[in-house]
Amino acid sequence: MKRARRLFILVSVLLASGGTVAAAFWTAAGSGSATATVGTLHAPTRASASAAPGSSTVLITWTASKAASGLEPTGYYILRHESGGETSAACGSLPRTLVDATTCSDKAVADGSYTYTVVARYASWTAASTPSSAVKVVSDNMAAALTLRSPADGSSTNSMTPTLSGAAGNATGDSSTVTVRIHDDTAKGGTDHQTLNVTRSGATWSTTTKLAQGTYTAQATQTDAAGNVATSSANTFTVDTTAPALSTLNMSDSNANGKIDRVTATFTEPLQTSTTTAPWTLTNVPSSGTLGAVSTSGTVATLTITEGSGAADTSVGTFKAVLAANTSDIRDAAGNQAGFKATAPADLAAPVLMTVSANDHRGNGAGLMQHRDTLVMTFSEALARRSVPDRVTVIEARSADTSTLTIPGLINSAPIRGARSNKTRGSGSSSSTVVLSDRTVTATVGVVTEAPGGLKEDGGSAQIVPAATLTDRVGIAAAATPQSTGSGSPLF
Repeated sequence: MKRARRLFILVSVLLASGGTVAAAFWTAAGSGSATATVGTLHAPTRASASAAPGSSTVLITWTASKAASGLEPTGYYILRHESGGETSAACGSLPRTLVDATTCSDKAVADGSYTYTVVARYASWTAASTPSSAVKVVSDNMAAALTLRSPADGSSTNSMTPTLSGAAGNATGDSSTVTVRIHDDTAKGGTDHQTLNVTRSGATWSTTTKLAQGTYTAQATQTDAAGNVATSSANTFTVDTTAPALSTLNMSDSNANGKIDRVTATFTEPLQTSTTTAPWTLTNVPSSGTLGAVSTSGTVATLTITEGSGAADTSVGTFKAVLAANTSDIRDAAGNQAGFKATAPADLAAPVLMTVSANDHRGNGAGLMQHRDTLVMTFSEALARRSVPDRVTVIEARSADTSTLTIPGLINSAPIRGARSNKTRGSGSSSSTVVLSDRTVTATVGVVTEAPGGLKEDGGSAQIVPAATLTDRVGIAAAATPQSTGSGSPLF
């Protein structure tokens, strides 16, 4: 007869830093021989937790329990451990509500610091992983309120230690440091010239830096605890310490009446708007003109001259202009003051025909073109000798319908007006001499060659326009301003 035996089987639970091994204990009564198999449930490994900046969702991942040498877990549940010690279920799992994957998302997690433990379950057995490393949850996704106010984009400064400033975020978690990057070219994102770390003061930041002349681009950044990065605009600015220099100074007669009414000063760079006359001094303006107004546009300052009561004069003479460098003068965009000493303007004023007269040499008032009659033309300034011909051909062409006076090289062809229509017409020409005396041209009629029928007495007048080949001494062509010979001219 076999002896009855009681079988004791003990599977212990072993706790270790690398995880736990689950076991079971039970008893059984009976007789005869018996066998038993002991199963092992391994803990999951490599538990990790991560959260994206500004997100309240934590992603937990782990390596599955080893099944080759133990039991295959039914599933897993996850425990969340707060830094203060409280533990709660995560990922919607519970000891009896399991996750059957090796990853899960713990959503709507409050801001704070956490570790996670993954627990494998098989029947009533469990095996827990080593806790994950701590993960910090900050649900803030709002970047700091950062701006770059100065220097403004496209601005210029004449300071070699310009101030850079702006607004900064000062909410909880916003960094107290604003990083300012300065590029040494106009390309936004170009080569770094300087990188400045500026400690903000409340909601603002400000710093100065030393820069050489040139064009730069500045941009600021600021981060917060959630990893949000605020980036300001990229402002391009110029450091300019060079004053505008005078490039050209010109005078002109814009209405072609023989009196100077404008001076233009062109500088080497664009100017700020200015209308003040205070820094300008004009001396010996032709025709006794005076400074009336000033305006600027681009690189040019325009001085409007109030015409004086003196005689018409478009020559420079002793005319000079001065621009004093004072607090109300011409400046560039960076504020550098322009100035120049007494300077004579260049002559851009055309000589203007002021008077013209036809003179009867014989004094008989015949109204005919006759030998030694003269045509005298007086201009607003001296003419260039090279532009006045020594000899000209004076031609009068008369007919019942048209009558013209032509002197090539001296005047344009001019209709003769007011001729008496009841007289017989005739034509004639003469090779004539021309004499220039400063600003006066005198043409003297030579021997007249008459057409058949001869020149007949016929008074009249003409609007004389000087030939464009006549110029002043600097090469400016005579203005096409007409002057009348007056009625009853003896040439006509």
